[in-house]
Amino acid sequence: TKLHKALTYINKARRHISTHKQATNLNKIQNFIQQVNNLSKTQIQIQPSTTIEEIDAILKTAQQQTKTARNIENQTAKNQHIKNCIERRYQNFQNNTSKMIKSILKKHTDPVILHNIRTHDNIITEPDEIKTAIQEHFKNWTKLNPTQTELWQEWANEYKPIQTIDST
Repeated sequence: TKLHKALTYINKARRHISTHKQATNLNKIQNFIQQVNNLSKTQIQIQPSTTIEEIDAILKTAQQQTKTARNIENQTAKNQHIKNCIERRYQNFQNNTSKMIKSILKKHTDPVILHNIRTHDNIITEPDEIKTAIQEHFKNWTKLNPTQTELWQEWANEYKPIQTIDST
């Protein structure tokens, strides 16, 4: 945000003052202050007779004010985001309950996109043929698997309840 950028320029100006105590470049500090004034609604004014220590004190005050304003701005944005999410959930509750339930349970599934299918002797690239091949695959994969009754007689004794165990 603009306040974050303004705070960055204030920090740069204060860092410049602290690292170049004797040879502080006032033009550079004025440029930083001008950037802060352009980005924020505050107007920091530095007179030519102002000492470096006074400039640093002014910048420190501006830094604290800008941090406070930025924190308020961030908190307002968070609150607005929360309100938007609550409103969206309420709208889904009113109009689209299945979407709301999926959202609550976090049941989002991304679609599977296949551009080609490789078989034993062929590569399928046509979208309609791909859909048909997928349908056939799942039809065969999930087909009915009947129990083999001839093997059941062999295993029936293993599945009978044990008489010595009380079932209650």
